[in-house]
Amino acid sequence: MQAKNNHPCVYGLIDPTTQQVRYVGQTVRPVARFRVHTSGHGDSHCGNWERSLLRRGLRPTFIVLEDVYDENALDDSETWWISFGRNQEWPLTNIVDGGETTDGFKGRTHSQESRAKMSASHLGRKKSAAHRAAIGRANGGKKRTREMNAEHSRKLTGRVLSEKHRANISKGMAEAWQDGKFDNRRGPYAVAG
Repeated sequence: MQAKNNHPCVYGLIDPTTQQVRYVGQTVRPVARFRVHTSGHGDSHCGNWERSLLRRGLRPTFIVLEDVYDENALDDSETWWISFGRNQEWPLTNIVDGGETTDGFKGRTHSQESRAKMSASHLGRKKSAAHRAAIGRANGGKKRTREMNAEHSRKLTGRVLSEKHRANISKGMAEAWQDGKFDNRRGPYAVAG
């Protein structure tokens, strides 16, 4: 696979046995998307084809069909390539004509019940030190806008903290004072000076 890590594109998956394009898709993260295609998951026609290759020790070839410089144009570009491929009689495994997900979920939100189930499934899971470090690196240097701060403040206003949570905050603040990590002009962990 020869693709840059993060750039919007329309891509094709080529069958290594026939050299034909079998799937056309869109992504803003080609490397991650290819990894999903070769994971053996998926319950679609394309997923079944991918698993049939994996069982034989083969993987599809990922090819960028078009670099799309405006993410808003991805849907139209994908639709064009699927239409082109079908006109060229490519044996595509695509279920839809492009510009949407196969389950039609794009643009919708999960119900409160679904969100509660997803949240419950993640409770108690601990992230590894490497995972936490990667999250920290990804978020490093991000600046929050005034609007983001106002929204965060609005969400926290009126929130009631448990006794345990309040005790943990108190303990953390006490440790920050003792370690000299608190600059009383700007708050905890601000660099003094």
